[in-house]
Amino acid sequence: MKTNLVYLSFFLMVGCAAQKPLNADASYYEKIDAFPDEPAASNGTEPTEIIPVPKAKPVQIEPRYMVNDKVNAVLDTISKFERSKKFLDGFVLQVYSGQSRTEAEQVTGQLRKNFPALTSGMQYIQPKFRVVAGRYFSSLQAQSDFNKVKSQFPATMLVPEMVPLK
Repeated sequence: MKTNLVYLSFFLMVGCAAQKPLNADASYYEKIDAFPDEPAASNGTEPTEIIPVPKAKPVQIEPRYMVNDKVNAVLDTISKFERSKKFLDGFVLQVYSGQSRTEAEQVTGQLRKNFPALTSGMQYIQPKFRVVAGRYFSSLQAQSDFNKVKSQFPATMLVPEMVPLK
């Protein structure tokens, strides 16, 4: 134990000691006398000759392997998988969340009366009742309805949820 303490104190002192900068060599010198201060000025009497540069012709590379059939097969599989999905990630407006069923029913009634265009419903996810309205694929789509509902129901939140496809 004592030797460990001695080693620890030694490494602590060595680690905290002031160190010399690595680039302490001051003998580096760059000679710039060989470069003129100003570029050589032309007197303007000599015409400047413009030399046209030939354009390179584009080279077309022929494909060696035909992978169109393989790519088409993969794309078909992906499209079949996408068509088989019944739900997408989306958003709903959560107007109420609590343990009282009567409050949830009252909020649902007020919501249907004030906003008949919104599809609304009550859900029971143990141990809470939720009143949700609308189905949106992006939060940007939900923003206008969110602002309208939030003005009458201050506890309204935009919640991510799986939205069924029609």
